[in-house]
Amino acid sequence: MRRLDRKQAPLFFGFLLIVFGSVAQPGTRNTTSQIDDHPVPKQHVRIDDVLWMKTVWQRVDLREKNNQSLYFLETPMEHRAALFDLIAQAVYDEPELKAYDLGPLGMNDMFDDPLTRSELEGILLSRDTVRSESIYEDGVWENTVVEKRISSTDVIAYDIKEHWFIDRNRSVMEARIVGICPVIAVYDDYGTFKGTKRLFWLYYPELVQQLAQWPAYNRHNDVEAMSYARYFDDHRFSSHITKVSNTYDRSMSSYLAPEDALVKGIETKEFLRNMEQDMWNY
Repeated sequence: MRRLDRKQAPLFFGFLLIVFGSVAQPGTRNTTSQIDDHPVPKQHVRIDDVLWMKTVWQRVDLREKNNQSLYFLETPMEHRAALFDLIAQAVYDEPELKAYDLGPLGMNDMFDDPLTRSELEGILLSRDTVRSESIYEDGVWENTVVEKRISSTDVIAYDIKEHWFIDRNRSVMEARIVGICPVIAVYDDYGTFKGTKRLFWLYYPELVQQLAQWPAYNRHNDVEAMSYARYFDDHRFSSHITKVSNTYDRSMSSYLAPEDALVKGIETKEFLRNMEQDMWNY
C-alpha cells in the first residue's frame, strides 16, 4: 500500500475535511429549511381531454412498515411530528383549512359540510364518566368525568379519495388525491377491538399548502429532505383499494369477506394500472 509523503498529507486531509465537513452531523440539520415548501405543480387538464375517469378510495394502513413515517413520532419534536398531530393543530390555527363532516351515516365525502369549531372539538375530545371510590371517605363512590383527546397514537389508518383518469392530450394515466380522512380504532369497555371509525374529511387542495411546509421522515435517505406534500403526491405510501365508483355506490367490504375484499382490491389496482399499457396495444 502506497504511503503519503509529507507534502501530500496536508492536501489529502484537507480534501477529506471539505468533503465530510460539508455533511451536517445527525441531529443538527434543520430539515424545515431544506424542504421545498411549495406544492408539487400539477399539469393543467381540460375536462374535454379526460378520456376516462374513475373515483378510487384507498386505505393507508399505518401498521405497514412503508407507512410508519405517517405514524411516528409519537411525541412531536421541533422538526418532526406525526401527520395527525400536524393536522389536528392546523385545523384549529389555519382558517383556510376546513374539516368536513361525514354525515349521519359516515358516508359523506363530498366536502360540502364544513365542521364548526365546537363540532370539531366534539370529535377530537371525548368525555366519559368513571365511577370510583372516594379517596376521602371509605365506602363512598363518586362520578368522575374523564377527558381524552384523540392523538396520533389513536390513528391507525388514512382513507384516501382519488381521481384516476386518462389524459388523451398527454396519453397518460394519472391519479390525483382529492381528500384525506384519518381513521381511528374503536374498542369496547373491555379493550376488545370492535372496528374502525372515520373522523372527518380534509379536502386535499386546501390541505396541500400545509403539507408542503411540514417535513416528513424519509426512511430511505437521511440527507434527502421531503415534505408531506411530496410524500403524498409521489404516492410513496402503501395502500389497498377499498372502493371504486360503481352503480350501487358500495364498498368492496360491504359484499365480500375481509380476505376476499383485500384480494379484490389488489386485483382492481392491477387492472387500473394496466389500463395505461393497454392503450398502446392494438
